[in-house]
Amino acid sequence: MDKNYHLRSWWHVNDFQFTVYDPKMGLNGEGVYQIYGVADSGFQNSIGLAKGGLMSIYNDGAVEIHAGKKSNKGVDVQISTSNGDICLTADKTGGVRIRGNNMSLDCDGTLNINAGKDLNLKAGGGVAISANAANLKAQTGNMIPEGLSWSEKCYADSHVGSSAVRGYKAFIGLIK
Repeated sequence: MDKNYHLRSWWHVNDFQFTVYDPKMGLNGEGVYQIYGVADSGFQNSIGLAKGGLMSIYNDGAVEIHAGKKSNKGVDVQISTSNGDICLTADKTGGVRIRGNNMSLDCDGTLNINAGKDLNLKAGGGVAISANAANLKAQTGNMIPEGLSWSEKCYADSHVGSSAVRGYKAFIGLIK
């Protein structure tokens, strides 16, 4: 395959490099531009655009985006897509934290919240749920209507009776 290396331009000053039209094929095509720098500490940074449309930012250290110091109103930072998804992924420790004075989560379709372990909700005030239908499916806990917990169902027709085991959580580890 004939590479047009004669079209490539690049400038290099100490630990800073700017490249335009790199004919080396990457994951998203040939390079349109790339800005690359390395700090004395060895941290590297690269910002680039490939012909396939992928704009990438790589940084060995942290990335900071700060806006709005002099703005009076409106949105200071907006992240949006015209056609596609937005995905935040935290590797290693896996912590994602979003903080603000007031928050809104708006969804025009179905909102799914999936937790691999526990889902904990804590409110300093009240919790209000407004819905056309609200369903709870659980094996144990204090929100289950009387007589519908797993242990109460097991003992309902026995001589012990379901009231003897109401609220008992000994079997919780066996239930998936």
